[in-house]
Amino acid sequence: MARRRHTSPRDVISGQITGAIIAWVDLRNYSTTAGDIYAQRLNGNGVPQWAAKGVAVSTAQTYQLSARLVTDGSGGAIIAWTDFRNGEMNGDIFAQRLSGAGVPQWTVDGVAVCVAPNGQVSPRLVADGLGGAIIVWQDARNAVTTGSDIFASDFRWRNVRNAIVLYIELASKYAPTAMDVLLLPCSELRKLG
Repeated sequence: MARRRHTSPRDVISGQITGAIIAWVDLRNYSTTAGDIYAQRLNGNGVPQWAAKGVAVSTAQTYQLSARLVTDGSGGAIIAWTDFRNGEMNGDIFAQRLSGAGVPQWTVDGVAVCVAPNGQVSPRLVADGLGGAIIVWQDARNAVTTGSDIFASDFRWRNVRNAIVLYIELASKYAPTAMDVLLLPCSELRKLG
């Protein structure tokens, strides 16, 4: 029997109708696509509700890391991750929405949230209460002048607003957490954007 390799399950959405949704980095196709992102809904008894081995969120070439997810408010999830399909030294942020049935709702392998130069990593999300999410990430596009910054995007359905800079300082910043996002009210994000 082949050994399965699954890594980095970081977030679980619980309180979904009954049960939970989890996303992880999956190495089952490592020889062709490296690490991929998969997700699964479990019922209240822990029984998988989608495909037996989970549904593919992204199986794009090269590797995807740091999958994070939040509820979409309709029984599904919005998942964001760091993605290296555009170059191994230049991580980007991609996202995908899964319906309550586990069906991808956006472009195959996810939609680009940010593909600026010099790399974006460590996405974090918080549900916006309107079917979308506010996604924040560590961004090195201005690394020469300001170091690593924190950017955010109000991300709803198929509409991605322009990213805004939340925090700039000459020293590098830590990776944002969901709590950091929650501390900045949505109304303030809208004023900034």
